[in-house]
Amino acid sequence: MSGSGILDLFIGLSFIYFFLSLVCMWINEILAALFGMRQKNLVMLVVNLLDPGNAHTAGKKLFHPTVSPVSGSRPETDEKPGSNIVRAFFEHPLINSLSKKGKLPSYIPGREFALTLQDMLVEAGIHGEESVTEPPTPDNILTLMEKGALKISDESARHAILALIGDARIQHGDTGGRSAAVLENFDKWFQSVAERASGWYKRTTQIILFAIGFFVAAFFNADTIGMAQKLMAQPETRTRLSELAVAETQAIIEDTRLEGAEYSNTIQIIAEKRSAIEKTQMILGWTEFPPPDGPALLWKIIGVLITAFGVSMGSPFWWDILNRFTNPRLGGKKPGVNTRT
Repeated sequence: MSGSGILDLFIGLSFIYFFLSLVCMWINEILAALFGMRQKNLVMLVVNLLDPGNAHTAGKKLFHPTVSPVSGSRPETDEKPGSNIVRAFFEHPLINSLSKKGKLPSYIPGREFALTLQDMLVEAGIHGEESVTEPPTPDNILTLMEKGALKISDESARHAILALIGDARIQHGDTGGRSAAVLENFDKWFQSVAERASGWYKRTTQIILFAIGFFVAAFFNADTIGMAQKLMAQPETRTRLSELAVAETQAIIEDTRLEGAEYSNTIQIIAEKRSAIEKTQMILGWTEFPPPDGPALLWKIIGVLITAFGVSMGSPFWWDILNRFTNPRLGGKKPGVNTRT
């Protein structure tokens, strides 16, 4: 097979991987919404910041059906101040306003986290202080936050927050920029932990995509080994699939339905891409089911596993591959769409 034939084979398989990754992405989005995966990940992020000592139970308590984390009211309990700080955080009006009533938010900006934490600390600092009759001022707000932080039951969170407040005191002394510095420290603290949580979520998503990819590949009979053998043995089909990939890449670039972060038309787009692939001849789909036993079945399973691994890389990965290898044939036009996992 010539060099151009190898390139056509690679482009064709990459396009099929891209199509299958769109299918898996759509299924994963449904599962994430159904099971509140992003919300649970966000809850554990806040738990790791404010109550890390109870990370194994705090999230479960917040999601318990008898607990309304965004009820808007804080029921009276016998718990010590600060022992239920995660629940109080999600009940705060600033956080409560980020989601629909009765729902947990899936995203919290760092600024909102910092303002919410500051307000909670000030409120806890004022509580029980009979001498405090005036609203917080730039002169006393850090002292109130430190008093509030001392009431946090988790030692690790308490020390971290006091260290961030202390850093603002050291950096700005008695100047008026101390309050802004504390907010900035809280924001950076949240963003640094959120970045690590995002990495964990992406790794978890990749594992889920691999599992989804295996079943999707099996459903479509997307056996990488079998598809590669067929394309190598049928130059005309290989060329047609490669030309289709180039044409569809151009169509995706110009398709305004893929602009932005949401895929409201994913089902229609998936159907269009599958229909286009089928026009090149039977690349996807079963011609014999169940497959024969013996070595053929083993190679079929290995081929499906290879496809599942490829699909788990995500649609943005395969979009970049497609764009890189088809751009020369498109005259070097850059993509104008947002493709995310």
